[in-house]
Amino acid sequence: MATLLTSYTRGTAACLSTVMCTVRRGRRQPARRLQLYPPAGFTSRDHLMIPHLTPKQVTNILSQNELKVEIMDPGPVKYFESNHLASNSPTEDQLVEAKCNYTTGQLFAVIDGHAGPECGRAVKQRLLDYIAVSMMSPHTLETVYNLLKDSQHVDIVKHYHKHQGESRRYMLDINSRDIAKFVQELISTTISWDEFSMTEALQEAFVRLDQDISSSATPSPGSNLVNYESLEQALSGCCACVAHTDGDHLHVANTGDCRAVLGQLDNENNWVAVRLSNQHNAENLTECQRIKSEHPADEQMSVIKNNRLLGQLAPLRAFGDIMYKWPVKDLKNVINILSNIGASVLIQQSLIPPKYYTPPYLTARPDIVHHKLTAKDKFLILATDGLWDMMSSQNAVKLVGAANQILSNRKIGLAHKPKDSNVTTHLIRNALGDSSSGIKHSKLSTMLQLSPSISRNYRDDISVTVLYFDTPLNI
Repeated sequence: MATLLTSYTRGTAACLSTVMCTVRRGRRQPARRLQLYPPAGFTSRDHLMIPHLTPKQVTNILSQNELKVEIMDPGPVKYFESNHLASNSPTEDQLVEAKCNYTTGQLFAVIDGHAGPECGRAVKQRLLDYIAVSMMSPHTLETVYNLLKDSQHVDIVKHYHKHQGESRRYMLDINSRDIAKFVQELISTTISWDEFSMTEALQEAFVRLDQDISSSATPSPGSNLVNYESLEQALSGCCACVAHTDGDHLHVANTGDCRAVLGQLDNENNWVAVRLSNQHNAENLTECQRIKSEHPADEQMSVIKNNRLLGQLAPLRAFGDIMYKWPVKDLKNVINILSNIGASVLIQQSLIPPKYYTPPYLTARPDIVHHKLTAKDKFLILATDGLWDMMSSQNAVKLVGAANQILSNRKIGLAHKPKDSNVTTHLIRNALGDSSSGIKHSKLSTMLQLSPSISRNYRDDISVTVLYFDTPLNI
Protein backbone atom coordinates (compact mmCIF):
# COMPACT_ATOMS: atom_id res chain seq x y z
CA MET A 1 0.00 0.00 0.00
CA ALA A 2 1.13 3.54 -0.69
CA THR A 3 2.08 5.82 2.16
CA LEU A 4 -0.84 7.51 3.85
CA LEU A 5 -0.92 11.29 4.01
CA THR A 6 -0.50 11.75 7.76
CA SER A 7 2.56 13.98 8.01
CA TYR A 8 4.41 16.58 5.96
CA THR A 9 6.40 14.11 3.86
CA ARG A 10 8.01 14.46 0.46
CA GLY A 11 4.88 12.99 -1.07
CA THR A 12 2.71 15.48 0.79
CA ALA A 13 4.75 18.35 -0.58
CA ALA A 14 4.31 16.96 -4.08
CA CYS A 15 0.58 16.70 -3.53
CA LEU A 16 0.36 20.31 -2.34
CA SER A 17 2.33 21.38 -5.37
CA THR A 18 -0.24 19.65 -7.55
CA VAL A 19 -3.09 21.37 -5.71
CA MET A 20 -1.52 24.78 -6.18
CA CYS A 21 -0.77 24.04 -9.84
CA THR A 22 -4.33 22.90 -10.42
CA VAL A 23 -6.22 25.74 -8.82
CA ARG A 24 -3.95 28.60 -9.85
CA ARG A 25 -3.37 27.88 -13.52
CA GLY A 26 -6.08 25.34 -14.33
CA ARG A 27 -4.96 24.80 -17.90
CA ARG A 28 -2.71 26.50 -20.41
CA GLN A 29 -4.11 29.27 -22.55
CA PRO A 30 -4.15 28.61 -26.34
CA ALA A 31 -0.66 28.80 -27.78
CA ARG A 32 0.46 32.21 -28.98
CA ARG A 33 1.80 32.66 -32.46
CA LEU A 34 5.54 33.16 -32.14
CA GLN A 35 6.30 36.61 -33.54
CA LEU A 36 9.63 37.49 -31.96
CA TYR A 37 12.96 35.69 -32.21
CA PRO A 38 13.66 35.13 -29.36
CA PRO A 39 10.09 35.47 -28.01
CA ALA A 40 8.84 38.01 -25.56
CA GLY A 41 9.32 36.85 -21.99
CA PHE A 42 13.11 36.83 -21.94
CA THR A 43 14.46 39.56 -19.72
CA SER A 44 18.20 39.06 -19.30
CA ARG A 45 20.88 39.58 -21.92
CA ASP A 46 21.97 35.97 -21.57
CA HIS A 47 18.48 34.74 -22.42
CA LEU A 48 18.35 36.94 -25.50
CA MET A 49 21.46 35.31 -26.93
CA ILE A 50 19.97 31.97 -27.98
CA PRO A 51 22.30 30.11 -30.33
CA HIS A 52 20.72 28.77 -33.50
CA LEU A 53 20.49 25.01 -33.78
CA THR A 54 21.78 23.40 -36.94
CA PRO A 55 19.26 21.57 -39.15
CA LYS A 56 20.70 18.27 -37.95
CA GLN A 57 20.28 19.29 -34.30
CA VAL A 58 16.68 20.27 -34.96
CA THR A 59 15.98 16.91 -36.58
CA ASN A 60 17.63 15.06 -33.70
CA ILE A 61 15.42 16.83 -31.16
CA LEU A 62 12.24 16.36 -33.17
CA SER A 63 12.86 12.69 -33.85
CA GLN A 64 14.17 11.49 -30.48
CA ASN A 65 10.78 10.07 -29.42
CA GLU A 66 9.49 8.97 -32.81
CA LEU A 67 8.30 5.41 -33.22
CA LYS A 68 7.07 3.06 -35.94
CA VAL A 69 5.49 -0.26 -35.01
CA GLU A 70 4.32 -2.90 -37.45
CA ILE A 71 1.35 -4.94 -36.23
CA MET A 72 1.41 -8.61 -37.07
CA ASP A 73 -1.92 -9.43 -35.39
CA PRO A 74 -5.05 -9.68 -37.57
CA GLY A 75 -6.87 -6.37 -37.76
CA PRO A 76 -7.42 -3.29 -39.90
CA VAL A 77 -4.35 -1.41 -38.62
CA LYS A 78 -1.18 -2.69 -40.29
CA TYR A 79 1.22 -0.30 -38.54
CA PHE A 80 1.31 2.98 -36.64
CA GLU A 81 3.73 5.85 -36.16
CA SER A 82 3.90 8.13 -33.15
CA ASN A 83 5.94 10.94 -31.67
CA HIS A 84 5.92 13.21 -28.67
CA LEU A 85 7.54 16.58 -28.02
CA ALA A 86 7.35 17.90 -24.47
CA SER A 87 6.76 21.48 -23.45
CA ASN A 88 6.04 20.86 -19.78
CA SER A 89 8.59 19.29 -17.46
CA PRO A 90 7.62 16.61 -16.74
CA THR A 91 5.43 16.13 -19.79
CA GLU A 92 1.69 15.82 -19.21
CA ASP A 93 0.89 13.96 -22.46
CA GLN A 94 0.76 10.18 -22.73
CA LEU A 95 0.48 7.65 -25.58
CA VAL A 96 -0.66 4.03 -25.34
CA GLU A 97 -1.51 1.30 -27.86
CA ALA A 98 -2.57 -2.32 -27.33
CA LYS A 99 -4.52 -5.32 -28.58
CA CYS A 100 -7.33 -6.83 -26.56
CA ASN A 101 -6.32 -10.31 -25.38
CA TYR A 102 -9.87 -11.60 -24.88
CA THR A 103 -11.54 -9.97 -27.90
CA THR A 104 -10.41 -9.15 -31.43
CA GLY A 105 -10.12 -5.40 -31.01
CA GLN A 106 -7.18 -2.98 -31.19
CA LEU A 107 -6.93 0.13 -28.99
CA PHE A 108 -4.97 3.35 -29.53
CA ALA A 109 -5.09 6.41 -27.26
CA VAL A 110 -3.66 9.89 -26.85
CA ILE A 111 -3.96 11.45 -23.40
CA ASP A 112 -3.50 15.12 -22.55
CA GLY A 113 -2.93 15.87 -18.88
CA HIS A 114 -3.28 19.18 -17.10
CA ALA A 115 -2.27 20.51 -13.68
CA GLY A 116 0.39 17.83 -13.50
CA PRO A 117 1.10 14.44 -15.09
CA GLU A 118 -0.40 12.16 -12.42
CA CYS A 119 -3.94 11.71 -13.74
CA GLY A 120 -2.70 11.20 -17.30
CA ARG A 121 -0.29 8.52 -16.15
CA ALA A 122 -3.05 6.70 -14.29
CA VAL A 123 -5.43 6.84 -17.26
CA LYS A 124 -2.67 5.63 -19.58
CA GLN A 125 -2.07 2.58 -17.43
CA ARG A 126 -5.71 1.78 -16.67
CA LEU A 127 -8.14 2.96 -19.34
CA LEU A 128 -7.48 0.31 -21.99
CA ASP A 129 -8.07 -2.43 -19.40
CA TYR A 130 -11.44 -0.91 -18.52
CA ILE A 131 -12.43 -0.66 -22.17
CA ALA A 132 -11.35 -4.23 -22.93
CA VAL A 133 -13.30 -5.56 -19.94
CA SER A 134 -16.42 -3.61 -20.92
CA MET A 135 -16.49 -5.42 -24.28
CA MET A 136 -16.20 -8.97 -22.94
CA SER A 137 -18.96 -11.55 -23.25
CA PRO A 138 -20.56 -12.87 -20.02
CA HIS A 139 -18.62 -16.13 -20.35
CA THR A 140 -15.30 -14.31 -20.78
CA LEU A 141 -16.08 -12.07 -17.82
CA GLU A 142 -16.56 -15.15 -15.67
CA THR A 143 -13.21 -16.56 -16.82
CA VAL A 144 -11.35 -13.33 -16.11
CA TYR A 145 -13.03 -12.87 -12.73
CA ASN A 146 -12.06 -16.36 -11.60
CA LEU A 147 -8.43 -15.55 -12.43
CA LEU A 148 -8.57 -12.20 -10.65
CA LYS A 149 -10.20 -13.49 -7.47
CA ASP A 150 -7.46 -16.13 -7.21
CA SER A 151 -4.97 -13.24 -7.14
CA GLN A 152 -3.57 -14.20 -10.49
CA HIS A 153 -2.15 -11.49 -12.72
CA VAL A 154 -4.28 -11.11 -15.82
CA ASP A 155 -3.01 -9.39 -18.97
CA ILE A 156 -6.27 -7.98 -20.25
CA VAL A 157 -4.46 -6.17 -23.08
CA LYS A 158 -1.09 -6.61 -24.74
CA HIS A 159 0.79 -3.38 -25.34
CA TYR A 160 2.42 -2.89 -28.72
CA HIS A 161 5.10 -0.66 -27.18
CA LYS A 162 6.19 0.42 -23.70
CA HIS A 163 6.51 4.18 -23.75
CA GLN A 164 8.65 6.07 -21.26
CA GLY A 165 7.15 7.17 -17.96
CA GLU A 166 5.45 3.95 -16.91
CA SER A 167 3.49 4.24 -13.68
CA ARG A 168 4.53 2.90 -10.32
CA ARG A 169 3.86 -0.61 -9.03
CA TYR A 170 1.26 0.45 -6.46
CA MET A 171 -1.02 1.53 -9.30
CA LEU A 172 -0.96 -1.98 -10.73
CA ASP A 173 -2.31 -3.27 -7.42
CA ILE A 174 -5.05 -0.63 -7.32
CA ASN A 175 -5.96 -1.37 -10.93
CA SER A 176 -6.24 -5.12 -10.32
CA ARG A 177 -8.46 -4.53 -7.31
CA ASP A 178 -10.74 -2.09 -9.11
CA ILE A 179 -10.89 -4.16 -12.31
CA ALA A 180 -11.98 -7.19 -10.30
CA LYS A 181 -14.86 -5.17 -8.81
CA PHE A 182 -15.79 -3.83 -12.24
CA VAL A 183 -15.81 -7.32 -13.76
CA GLN A 184 -17.94 -8.64 -10.92
CA GLU A 185 -20.49 -5.86 -11.39
CA LEU A 186 -20.59 -6.41 -15.15
CA ILE A 187 -21.32 -10.10 -14.55
CA SER A 188 -24.21 -9.25 -12.24
CA THR A 189 -25.72 -6.63 -14.55
CA THR A 190 -25.22 -8.23 -17.97
CA ILE A 191 -28.45 -9.98 -18.86
CA SER A 192 -27.87 -10.95 -22.48
CA TRP A 193 -25.01 -10.55 -24.94
CA ASP A 194 -27.65 -9.64 -27.53
CA GLU A 195 -28.14 -6.37 -25.67
CA PHE A 196 -24.49 -5.32 -26.06
CA SER A 197 -23.93 -1.72 -27.18
CA MET A 198 -20.44 -0.56 -28.15
CA THR A 199 -21.35 3.04 -27.36
CA GLU A 200 -22.58 2.16 -23.88
CA ALA A 201 -19.57 -0.08 -23.23
CA LEU A 202 -17.08 2.67 -24.08
CA GLN A 203 -18.95 5.25 -22.05
CA GLU A 204 -19.22 2.93 -19.07
CA ALA A 205 -15.49 2.20 -19.18
CA PHE A 206 -14.55 5.91 -19.13
CA VAL A 207 -17.01 6.82 -16.41
CA ARG A 208 -16.16 3.85 -14.21
CA LEU A 209 -12.43 4.54 -14.33
CA ASP A 210 -13.05 8.16 -13.38
CA GLN A 211 -15.20 7.03 -10.46
CA ASP A 212 -12.48 4.66 -9.30
CA ILE A 213 -9.82 7.39 -9.49
CA SER A 214 -12.10 9.57 -7.37
CA SER A 215 -12.90 6.81 -4.86
CA SER A 216 -9.22 6.00 -4.31
CA ALA A 217 -8.63 9.63 -3.31
CA THR A 218 -11.51 9.75 -0.83
CA PRO A 219 -10.33 10.05 2.80
CA SER A 220 -11.04 7.05 5.02
CA PRO A 221 -14.37 7.45 6.87
CA GLY A 222 -13.98 8.99 10.30
CA SER A 223 -10.28 9.79 9.83
CA ASN A 224 -7.90 12.13 8.06
CA LEU A 225 -6.05 9.34 6.29
CA VAL A 226 -5.75 9.59 2.52
CA ASN A 227 -3.58 7.97 -0.12
CA TYR A 228 -1.55 10.93 -1.36
CA GLU A 229 -0.64 9.37 -4.72
CA SER A 230 -4.34 8.81 -5.40
CA LEU A 231 -5.11 12.35 -4.28
CA GLU A 232 -2.53 13.71 -6.71
CA GLN A 233 -4.17 11.79 -9.54
CA ALA A 234 -7.64 13.02 -8.62
CA LEU A 235 -6.64 16.66 -8.17
CA SER A 236 -4.89 16.78 -11.53
CA GLY A 237 -6.83 15.88 -14.68
CA CYS A 238 -6.59 14.69 -18.25
CA CYS A 239 -8.42 14.41 -21.55
CA ALA A 240 -8.36 11.23 -23.63
CA CYS A 241 -9.19 10.22 -27.18
CA VAL A 242 -9.33 6.47 -27.88
CA ALA A 243 -9.75 4.64 -31.18
CA HIS A 244 -11.01 1.05 -31.16
CA THR A 245 -10.76 -0.97 -34.38
CA ASP A 246 -12.30 -4.37 -35.05
CA GLY A 247 -12.72 -5.60 -38.61
CA ASP A 248 -14.17 -2.73 -40.63
CA HIS A 249 -15.57 -1.03 -37.53
CA LEU A 250 -13.86 2.04 -36.09
CA HIS A 251 -15.13 3.62 -32.88
CA VAL A 252 -13.68 6.82 -31.43
CA ALA A 253 -14.34 7.75 -27.80
CA ASN A 254 -13.37 11.28 -26.82
CA THR A 255 -13.39 13.15 -23.54
CA GLY A 256 -11.94 16.66 -23.64
CA ASP A 257 -9.99 18.53 -26.30
CA CYS A 258 -7.90 15.90 -28.09
CA ARG A 259 -8.95 15.10 -31.66
CA ALA A 260 -9.27 12.19 -34.08
CA VAL A 261 -9.15 12.94 -37.82
CA LEU A 262 -9.63 10.38 -40.60
CA GLY A 263 -7.61 10.75 -43.79
CA GLN A 264 -9.54 9.77 -46.92
CA LEU A 265 -8.48 9.74 -50.57
CA ASP A 266 -11.39 10.58 -52.85
CA ASN A 267 -11.98 9.50 -56.46
CA GLU A 268 -10.01 12.49 -57.77
CA ASN A 269 -7.02 11.60 -55.56
CA ASN A 270 -7.66 14.55 -53.26
CA TRP A 271 -7.04 14.20 -49.54
CA VAL A 272 -10.10 14.81 -47.38
CA ALA A 273 -10.11 15.27 -43.61
CA VAL A 274 -13.06 13.78 -41.69
CA ARG A 275 -13.25 14.69 -38.03
CA LEU A 276 -14.34 11.77 -35.86
CA SER A 277 -14.46 13.65 -32.57
CA ASN A 278 -15.76 16.91 -31.21
CA GLN A 279 -13.53 18.81 -28.82
CA HIS A 280 -15.14 19.62 -25.50
CA ASN A 281 -14.22 23.24 -24.99
CA ALA A 282 -15.91 26.63 -25.09
CA GLU A 283 -15.81 26.71 -28.90
CA ASN A 284 -18.28 23.80 -28.85
CA LEU A 285 -21.55 25.67 -28.32
CA THR A 286 -23.54 22.46 -27.99
CA GLU A 287 -21.28 21.36 -25.14
CA CYS A 288 -21.61 24.74 -23.42
CA GLN A 289 -25.37 24.49 -23.67
CA ARG A 290 -25.32 20.97 -22.24
CA ILE A 291 -23.44 22.15 -19.16
CA LYS A 292 -25.66 25.18 -18.66
CA SER A 293 -28.78 23.04 -18.91
CA GLU A 294 -27.58 20.95 -15.97
CA HIS A 295 -27.42 23.93 -13.58
CA PRO A 296 -29.90 26.55 -12.30
CA ALA A 297 -30.74 29.73 -14.16
CA ASP A 298 -28.83 31.92 -11.70
CA GLU A 299 -25.59 30.11 -12.66
CA GLN A 300 -25.86 30.62 -16.42
CA MET A 301 -23.37 33.51 -16.40
CA SER A 302 -20.82 31.82 -14.14
CA VAL A 303 -20.75 28.16 -15.15
CA ILE A 304 -18.89 29.05 -18.39
CA LYS A 305 -16.88 32.21 -17.85
CA ASN A 306 -13.98 33.52 -19.92
CA ASN A 307 -14.32 30.41 -22.10
CA ARG A 308 -13.56 28.16 -19.13
CA LEU A 309 -15.52 26.00 -16.74
CA LEU A 310 -16.22 28.20 -13.70
CA GLY A 311 -13.65 30.58 -15.18
CA GLN A 312 -10.82 28.10 -14.57
CA LEU A 313 -10.74 24.89 -16.63
CA ALA A 314 -10.47 24.93 -20.44
CA PRO A 315 -11.57 21.36 -21.28
CA LEU A 316 -15.24 20.89 -20.44
CA ARG A 317 -14.92 17.12 -19.93
CA ALA A 318 -12.04 15.36 -18.21
CA PHE A 319 -10.86 12.60 -15.94
CA GLY A 320 -9.84 13.61 -12.41
CA ASP A 321 -10.28 17.29 -11.50
CA ILE A 322 -12.30 16.42 -8.38
CA MET A 323 -12.56 20.09 -7.39
CA TYR A 324 -15.17 20.38 -10.17
CA LYS A 325 -16.99 17.16 -9.21
CA TRP A 326 -17.04 16.54 -5.46
CA PRO A 327 -19.66 17.96 -3.09
CA VAL A 328 -18.51 20.95 -1.06
CA LYS A 329 -18.44 18.95 2.17
CA ASP A 330 -15.99 16.45 0.69
CA LEU A 331 -13.72 19.19 -0.61
CA LYS A 332 -13.80 20.82 2.83
CA ASN A 333 -12.70 17.51 4.32
CA VAL A 334 -9.65 17.57 2.04
CA ILE A 335 -9.03 21.18 3.08
CA ASN A 336 -9.04 20.10 6.72
CA ILE A 337 -6.46 17.43 5.96
CA LEU A 338 -4.28 19.97 4.19
CA SER A 339 -4.68 22.37 7.12
CA ASN A 340 -3.55 19.72 9.60
CA ILE A 341 -0.31 19.18 7.70
CA GLY A 342 0.48 22.88 7.45
CA ALA A 343 -0.77 23.83 4.01
CA SER A 344 -1.09 27.55 3.40
CA VAL A 345 -4.43 29.30 3.66
CA LEU A 346 -4.17 30.21 -0.03
CA ILE A 347 -4.02 26.55 -1.03
CA GLN A 348 -6.95 25.70 1.22
CA GLN A 349 -9.12 28.54 -0.07
CA SER A 350 -8.28 27.83 -3.71
CA LEU A 351 -9.43 24.22 -3.61
CA ILE A 352 -13.10 25.19 -4.01
CA PRO A 353 -13.77 27.17 -7.23
CA PRO A 354 -15.73 30.43 -7.11
CA LYS A 355 -19.53 30.15 -7.36
CA TYR A 356 -19.36 26.43 -6.76
CA TYR A 357 -23.00 25.76 -5.88
CA THR A 358 -24.36 22.69 -7.71
CA PRO A 359 -21.62 20.14 -8.44
CA PRO A 360 -20.73 18.12 -10.36
CA TYR A 361 -19.83 20.51 -13.16
CA LEU A 362 -17.48 18.12 -14.96
CA THR A 363 -17.80 14.59 -16.37
CA ALA A 364 -15.47 12.06 -18.00
CA ARG A 365 -18.31 10.62 -20.09
CA PRO A 366 -17.08 10.48 -23.71
CA ASP A 367 -18.81 11.18 -26.98
CA ILE A 368 -18.70 8.16 -29.30
CA VAL A 369 -18.44 8.19 -33.09
CA HIS A 370 -18.74 5.01 -35.17
CA HIS A 371 -17.33 4.81 -38.69
CA LYS A 372 -17.36 1.84 -41.03
CA LEU A 373 -14.02 1.63 -42.83
CA THR A 374 -13.90 1.59 -46.64
CA ALA A 375 -11.14 1.52 -49.25
CA LYS A 376 -11.04 5.33 -49.18
CA ASP A 377 -10.00 5.40 -45.53
CA LYS A 378 -6.20 5.44 -45.44
CA PHE A 379 -5.16 6.59 -41.98
CA LEU A 380 -6.34 8.07 -38.69
CA ILE A 381 -4.57 10.90 -36.87
CA LEU A 382 -4.93 10.98 -33.07
CA ALA A 383 -3.35 14.02 -31.43
CA THR A 384 -3.47 16.17 -28.34
CA ASP A 385 -4.48 19.79 -28.71
CA GLY A 386 -0.83 20.85 -28.76
CA LEU A 387 -0.91 19.93 -32.45
CA TRP A 388 -4.40 21.23 -33.22
CA ASP A 389 -3.60 24.63 -31.65
CA MET A 390 -1.16 25.12 -34.54
CA MET A 391 -2.59 23.11 -37.42
CA SER A 392 -5.96 22.48 -39.06
CA SER A 393 -7.35 18.99 -39.58
CA GLN A 394 -7.24 19.40 -43.37
CA ASN A 395 -3.63 20.54 -43.37
CA ALA A 396 -2.61 17.61 -41.16
CA VAL A 397 -4.28 15.10 -43.48
CA LYS A 398 -2.68 16.66 -46.55
CA LEU A 399 0.77 16.55 -44.93
CA VAL A 400 0.44 12.90 -43.91
CA GLY A 401 -1.05 11.81 -47.22
CA ALA A 402 1.45 13.66 -49.38
CA ALA A 403 4.43 12.55 -47.29
CA ASN A 404 3.46 8.89 -47.53
CA GLN A 405 2.83 9.06 -51.26
CA ILE A 406 6.23 10.68 -51.80
CA LEU A 407 8.07 8.27 -49.51
CA SER A 408 6.50 5.28 -51.24
CA ASN A 409 7.27 6.56 -54.75
CA ARG A 410 10.89 5.91 -55.67
CA LYS A 411 10.58 7.87 -58.91
CA ILE A 412 10.30 11.16 -57.06
CA GLY A 413 13.63 12.92 -56.59
CA LEU A 414 15.24 13.44 -53.20
CA ALA A 415 14.57 17.17 -53.40
CA HIS A 416 10.83 16.54 -53.11
CA LYS A 417 11.01 14.15 -50.18
CA PRO A 418 10.21 15.40 -46.66
CA LYS A 419 13.04 15.78 -44.16
CA ASP A 420 11.42 13.21 -41.90
CA SER A 421 10.75 9.55 -42.64
CA ASN A 422 8.24 9.44 -39.78
CA VAL A 423 5.06 11.39 -40.56
CA THR A 424 4.36 12.28 -36.94
CA THR A 425 7.73 14.03 -36.79
CA HIS A 426 6.82 15.67 -40.10
CA LEU A 427 3.59 16.97 -38.53
CA ILE A 428 5.36 18.38 -35.47
CA ARG A 429 8.01 20.05 -37.63
CA ASN A 430 5.34 21.75 -39.73
CA ALA A 431 3.32 22.77 -36.68
CA LEU A 432 6.25 24.47 -34.97
CA GLY A 433 8.04 25.91 -37.99
CA ASP A 434 5.11 26.99 -40.14
CA SER A 435 5.27 30.47 -41.62
CA SER A 436 3.91 32.25 -44.67
CA SER A 437 7.05 31.26 -46.57
CA GLY A 438 7.08 27.62 -45.47
CA ILE A 439 8.96 25.96 -42.63
CA LYS A 440 11.21 28.57 -41.07
CA HIS A 441 14.34 27.09 -39.51
CA SER A 442 14.96 30.05 -37.17
CA LYS A 443 11.48 29.65 -35.71
CA LEU A 444 11.98 25.91 -35.19
CA SER A 445 15.35 26.53 -33.57
CA THR A 446 13.90 29.04 -31.13
CA MET A 447 10.84 27.00 -30.26
CA LEU A 448 12.93 23.94 -29.47
CA GLN A 449 15.24 25.80 -27.07
CA LEU A 450 12.64 27.48 -24.89
CA SER A 451 12.77 26.46 -21.25
CA PRO A 452 9.58 24.83 -19.89
CA SER A 453 8.63 28.00 -17.99
CA ILE A 454 8.72 30.00 -21.23
CA SER A 455 7.68 27.25 -23.65
CA ARG A 456 4.30 26.84 -22.00
CA ASN A 457 3.36 30.33 -23.18
CA TYR A 458 3.88 29.40 -26.82
CA ARG A 459 2.97 25.75 -27.18
CA ASP A 460 1.67 22.74 -25.29
CA ASP A 461 3.07 19.22 -25.18
CA ILE A 462 2.47 17.70 -28.63
CA SER A 463 1.66 14.00 -29.00
CA VAL A 464 0.62 12.36 -32.26
CA THR A 465 -0.22 8.83 -33.37
CA VAL A 466 -1.07 7.95 -36.98
CA LEU A 467 -2.74 4.60 -37.68
CA TYR A 468 -2.45 3.15 -41.18
CA PHE A 469 -5.27 0.97 -42.39
CA ASP A 470 -4.74 -2.13 -44.49
CA THR A 471 -5.51 -0.41 -47.81
CA PRO A 472 -3.11 0.93 -50.46
CA LEU A 473 -2.37 4.66 -50.48
CA ASN A 474 -3.64 4.99 -54.04
CA ILE A 475 -7.12 3.92 -55.11
